[in-house]
Amino acid sequence: DLGASIAAVGSVRFLEERLSAGSGLDEQAHAEMFEWIATIIHDIAARDQNRADAYPTTLLTVVVPDMPTSPDGSREVLLSWIGDSPAWVFNGDGWRQEAGHTKHGLDQNTLDACLPGTPQRFRFTSLRLAAGTALALMTDGLGDVLTNVSTSQTEFARRWAKPPSLPRRSGGRPVTGWLMYA
Repeated sequence: DLGASIAAVGSVRFLEERLSAGSGLDEQAHAEMFEWIATIIHDIAARDQNRADAYPTTLLTVVVPDMPTSPDGSREVLLSWIGDSPAWVFNGDGWRQEAGHTKHGLDQNTLDACLPGTPQRFRFTSLRLAAGTALALMTDGLGDVLTNVSTSQTEFARRWAKPPSLPRRSGGRPVTGWLMYA
């Protein structure tokens, strides 16, 4: 849990600082982010007199412009990831996995890359999402359902045909969602 928390908070901080500074968020910037997070995990492990591999984690990030980037209403989003937490796109015709380690074989919970050990194995892509397209960032467990349960893609398409209401925290603030509609 600590590795995941460090990665989640660290990636948001890194990307926010880059955006605030007007710096680009190309593949090199994402490489720097994964290396930086791995270093933080190593430093915290050393401080706590633990091995860094005691804090393994996957990470999936997406940078979405707040406004369409093309006259047709589409947006170019940036995805980066390490490990098996997937991003799936639904465009009305069906679901398509765009990020996350593809699983196969008997032991589908074995990762070939994760933080802090192999930050250089991250992946990066840009993706143009047409208006009305859903982008779902998932845990690997939910992504496995989309891959392995034959009726799940139809059911998720039905449930997510329009943006769901976000649950509310005490005090009325919405809980951050992980399903984005362009």
